[in-house]
Amino acid sequence: MSSAGHRLWRWSKVAAWYGVDDPQLREAQPTAQAINGWLALRDIVPDIAPAPEDVTSALSAVIAQVA
Repeated sequence: MSSAGHRLWRWSKVAAWYGVDDPQLREAQPTAQAINGWLALRDIVPDIAPAPEDVTSALSAVIAQVA
């Protein structure tokens, strides 16, 4: 993926490529997957993607339950 002529990489792919195995990264993986999925949906079918505020509210509610 690219933005303004710059290539963007998923941190999970970069970490795996470098061999980084961090418990915090493993714990954050579901949140990162949710955000990446939303970004892909917003890019492909923007009319049905939830608003950013709805995504952050949903993630905040889940994080509050887990923390």
